Amino acid sequence: MATTKLFPEERYRKILQELESSGRISVEDLSKAFGISQVTIRSDLQYLASQKLLVRTHGGAIPAPRSDDEPPFDSRIDLHTPEKERIGRAAAALVIATHLANKQDLTIVTNGLALANRMLMVPGITLYLVGGFLRRDALSLIGHLGEDFLAGLNMQTFFVSAHGLSVQEGLTEMSAQEAAVKESFIRHARMTIAALDSSKIGRVSLHSFAPLENIQTIITNADAPFEQLEKMKTYGVEIILA
Repeated sequence: MATTKLFPEERYRKILQELESSGRISVEDLSKAFGISQVTIRSDLQYLASQKLLVRTHGGAIPAPRSDDEPPFDSRIDLHTPEKERIGRAAAALVIATHLANKQDLTIVTNGLALANRMLMVPGITLYLVGGFLRRDALSLIGHLGEDFLAGLNMQTFFVSAHGLSVQEGLTEMSAQEAAVKESFIRHARMTIAALDSSKIGRVSLHSFAPLENIQTIITNADAPFEQLEKMKTYGVEIILA
């Protein structure tokens, strides 16, 4: 690992990469590799543990359960529900798909089974379900089939959520395949709107799929970290608080 002084978000990413590669990491080794104090490394590991990206051990850390072991979709959607509902209303978007029911003559492209199911009986909506293999914990379809399908489309607006959003790393996901599909959506849409509750702001996961330069609007709730949002505004991103 490089010893050049890094921003915290850059350290988090390199720590997670080293952990994925080695299977375990120690405070002492990371301190030497980054050329910073063990106190700072312990603080980094504690933060990553708080985000459920690793598990702290005596003197270091081990990997958190991999993305296949993430909580099921049904349990995750119950987290921060009031915030998500406000964000869903503000975005008229995918977080709470019911709010799209009042819109007419829409074409929706999604890799999410939950959204597709909600849209089945909504009149005036043309629905495309992106193909691929099923990621059961997220009820989403991922893989090259979906990416190839998206390559032939020209979409107006992509509403996206993610495991995390930070200034340095942009939008991030725990699953490499999920990140790849979302990156493909962004490539073939004119505008990207990130809709995330405040718990995701400042969080860094392993796989980046969109820098802030590729995001036009962020919709989040009012208790999101003020400093993070102010820095994001310097990239020309519109911030909407729901």
